[in-house]
Amino acid sequence: MEKTIKLFFLLAVLACSGFMLLDPGTVFAGMTLPEKMKGRILLQVQGHGEAWYVSPQDKKRYYLGRPSDAFDMMVRMGLGAKHSFITGHTVFPQSVSGKILIDVDDHGKAYYVYPKNLRAYYLGRPADAFAIMKNLGLGITDNDLGQIGIGVLSESNISSNNNTSVGAGSNVVLNQDTQTMNIQIFNLTNGIRKENGLAELQYSEGLIKAGENHAKDMIALGYFTHNREGKTFYDFVDELGIKYVGVGENIAFGYRTAQDVVNGWMDSPGHKANMLGDYTHFGVGAIKDSQGRYYYSEYFTKQR
Repeated sequence: MEKTIKLFFLLAVLACSGFMLLDPGTVFAGMTLPEKMKGRILLQVQGHGEAWYVSPQDKKRYYLGRPSDAFDMMVRMGLGAKHSFITGHTVFPQSVSGKILIDVDDHGKAYYVYPKNLRAYYLGRPADAFAIMKNLGLGITDNDLGQIGIGVLSESNISSNNNTSVGAGSNVVLNQDTQTMNIQIFNLTNGIRKENGLAELQYSEGLIKAGENHAKDMIALGYFTHNREGKTFYDFVDELGIKYVGVGENIAFGYRTAQDVVNGWMDSPGHKANMLGDYTHFGVGAIKDSQGRYYYSEYFTKQR
C-alpha cells in the first residue's frame, strides 16, 4: 500500500512538472519501443528519477548518472557539426533528431536536438546539461524501460556514431575518432585549468592540424619523441604560419580514451606544466596507426 501511494505521488509530481508518461499501448502502436524512443531522455518513475539516453544509432539506452558522467557521455556520442549548420537552423532536419551536435567551430559546445520539436538546446556546463536533459525527459515505468536494451560505451559504438552522415551536405562534419578525441581533451583541459583558477584556452584549428601532422609523422617514420633528425616540434607549427610568443607540446602513445591520456599528462610534472602553462590557444592531434593505437600530439601557444 505504501509503495502504491509513493508511486501515485511521484506520477502526480511528474504530471504537474510537465513530464509525459509513456503509454506505448496507445501512442506507439505498430512500432517497437526502442525505435520510437530513439533520441529521447527517459526518466524512471518507479525509481529515483534515474535518467537514460536512448541512442538514435543503436537504439539502446545509456545511463546518464552524475552530471559530469552525463556530459562526458553526450560528448563521446556527439556528432560534429559546423557552426553555420547549428546557427542556420531554428528547426532542425529530422536526420539529426535526438542527436547531440558538437560545434567544432565554437569550442566544442554541445547541443541536444529535442525530437518533439526538433529544436536545439544548449547544454552548457555539465550541471546545466544534466538539468536540461532531466527537464526534457519522458517518464517511463520499469516494465517499459526493460524493453530497451542497455548500451555500453565502447570504442566501436562511438566510432559507428562518429562516422554517420546526417545528410546535411558540407555543413556537417563526419566526426571521425580524432575529432571526438580533440573535443574531449579540449574540454577536459579547460576544466582542469578552471579548477586551478586559470583562463580557458581557445580552440585552434591550426594547432589541431599541427598536432595531427606531428602524430602522422611519428607513425610514418616510427619514432616517438618531440624532435627527430631534421625537424623539431616547433616546425609543425611554423610551417602553418601560426604566430606565437610561446609554444609547448605534450605527446603520448597508446592511451585509449581522452580521460586516460589527460590523467597521464597530469601525473607527469613536465606535461602538467604545459597543461597549466601561460598559454592562450590549444589544439591536439589524436591519430591511430594501422594497429589501432593512438598517437597524440598536443600543442599550446601563447598568441598576442
